[in-house]
Amino acid sequence: MIWRFWKGSEMPELLEVLTRTTDDGRTEIISPGIGIWSSQPEEHTLLAPKATIGNLRCQTRKFTLQLPPDIAGRVSETALRDRFAPVQHGELLFILEPLSDIQDKPTATP
Repeated sequence: MIWRFWKGSEMPELLEVLTRTTDDGRTEIISPGIGIWSSQPEEHTLLAPKATIGNLRCQTRKFTLQLPPDIAGRVSETALRDRFAPVQHGELLFILEPLSDIQDKPTATP
């Protein structure tokens, strides 16, 4: 196994995803930019506010995607199923079910 250590400008930057609330109270998680999205959360994963939800690589830059501090829930639907998925700005990544609907507390840490 090869380990790569991040140096200088290669360190991934944190990037907060965009969100949109649906009429039924669920939260759509939207891509904040274009690139290749990887390390996505699986369906039914509980996510806490500011949880890491994958990486977005755009040419030579790498971003760690993060939920906003006021968003939490369970991944109910994923729009993309590939391990490495090309995404556009504004593209739906997945949908979160609100915690009030599932009556669980998130266990993922930021």
